[in-house]
Amino acid sequence: MRKKYLKEFIIKSILIMFTSISVITTIGIVVSLFSESIPFFHGERVKQLISYGTTWNPRGGQYYILPLMVGTIMIVVFSCLFAIPLGLGSAIYLSEYASPKVRNILKPVLEILAGIPSVVYGFFALFYITPFLRKNIGWLMKLILIFSVILFLWLGIRTVIKALEKDSVRKKISMMITGVFFIGIFIFLAVNFKKFYLGTGSLKVDTFNVLSASFAVGIIITPLVASISEDALKAVPITMREASLGLGATKFETIWNVTVPAAISGIVSSFILAISRAIGETMIVTMAAGARPILNFNPLGQVQTMTGYMVNKSFGDVVVGSLEYQTIFVVGLILFFITLFLNVIAKKIVNKYREVY
Repeated sequence: MRKKYLKEFIIKSILIMFTSISVITTIGIVVSLFSESIPFFHGERVKQLISYGTTWNPRGGQYYILPLMVGTIMIVVFSCLFAIPLGLGSAIYLSEYASPKVRNILKPVLEILAGIPSVVYGFFALFYITPFLRKNIGWLMKLILIFSVILFLWLGIRTVIKALEKDSVRKKISMMITGVFFIGIFIFLAVNFKKFYLGTGSLKVDTFNVLSASFAVGIIITPLVASISEDALKAVPITMREASLGLGATKFETIWNVTVPAAISGIVSSFILAISRAIGETMIVTMAAGARPILNFNPLGQVQTMTGYMVNKSFGDVVVGSLEYQTIFVVGLILFFITLFLNVIAKKIVNKYREVY
């Protein structure tokens, strides 16, 4: 018995040591970010950091973080518009429709995408996606315009109809406002449809642009969404599906109204983790999105993201301890708070909607 207790004590000590190393490493990273960035927060620089500005240029005394944040947000939005529907659709197919043989083939292939180095995706975006967009941007934007008009009309009508069916006045008002918002966007697109349609012929794609980088980032985060969402869907008991099918629901109705809502906590968590992954992506955006820290809302033009700026300055001619050197840690600190905020939201969503079966 003494040997068994000693063995258990050693195993427990080793596990505590591993946990302590993870905690200490995290604390060390946070401390280094704060210690190196605190000297930056002084007087006019803090005011500029939180103010509206179109240029981020520490050497020129311009410390407006907005261009870097807008570039990062654009990459995240466009990559998630691609990755979330594709990843969720893949998860639904693998968990609900695919046979075990097909699943055993497709899932490893899908997860291989996450194992490819991001620098490969950067070259892929630069040498393949960008030339494709340059040649086909006209008809692609026409297709997206037509799809957007139909989508917002459908969303507006469906949301208004759903709002009228609600018993709660609060839900009815909120859904009605959302439906009116969708219909307003539809009206705006319909009124300006001819102008937008003709304008697609004059669109130009820069060598470094947001769309190419976003598509590559979307590919790399798709397996994350698909894998976690599939695990959440598979965790839903088969009895819930059988009950729905027994009541006369179709396969798709069962998935949409029973399985997906039951697994919503895991699905939403996968979305937030994918967003965090897209925010932290470095090599793809550095190679494909550009290095122009100027406020730009054009997805066909180049931007600089927060991680891209950190890479460029880390390998550039920056004097250690200088103000420009401190801006690297300032941007890293802001990224840290953004990802921390997303993780807190994910935790709250999981705790609120988690179902124990």
